[in-house]
Amino acid sequence: MTFGLAPGAVPDHLDELEERVRRWSQWLGEKIRSQTSDQELVSAFAGYEHDDLGRGGATEKEIGDPAARVLIYDSTNLARNAHDAVTTLPNPPRHAGGNYIGYADGSARFKRRTSVAP
Repeated sequence: MTFGLAPGAVPDHLDELEERVRRWSQWLGEKIRSQTSDQELVSAFAGYEHDDLGRGGATEKEIGDPAARVLIYDSTNLARNAHDAVTTLPNPPRHAGGNYIGYADGSARFKRRTSVAP
């Protein structure tokens, strides 16, 4: 998978993304079958994703701290995946006064409406 802006047509990029999600699913299935604890799973996924990003051409500087790197969140922009600077959080929020943000370390944290920064 290419890191950053993918060259070529949108369908090619979506095919790459679909393959990546398949790899995640296979990896996660293996960990669940081996009864990996939740705590170990979060740490292991951070390492797995770090390595995967590196294989895709990302530098250590680009990867940064997995606990601070936003991967996904609820967005008002339905035209693409939410991967901007967390500027499209729904307001009002979708979940009991806040929104969930998923990070590269495998964690998902709840952010109250007043807290817009990741």
